[in-house]
Amino acid sequence: MNKIPEFQSVEVFVQFRLDDLEETFSMGDAQKISENVHKSLKDVMEELKGYGLRLALNNKASETRGFNSNNNDRFTAKNGFVSGTGIGNTSRQMVSSFQPL
Repeated sequence: MNKIPEFQSVEVFVQFRLDDLEETFSMGDAQKISENVHKSLKDVMEELKGYGLRLALNNKASETRGFNSNNNDRFTAKNGFVSGTGIGNTSRQMVSSFQPL
């Protein structure tokens, strides 16, 4: 259970957000409150919206692949970690059916 005071009830959280002049809440905030008050996430979100708060959307900027993009790196993130199975995936080794005696 979260011991952070602003997540103990919906009313306390609303007062906390309004004191900071914020009018939004995140999905994580609603989840923490619902765990503490033992209500469903939907009920907590409706109650927060009833107080005038709105859900903050997480807008993630997408990148467009250009004509000069390498087709073989579509499964590799920019940081070099492999995120799927594809050409150039070095995290998986080829398994052979040959077994030495």
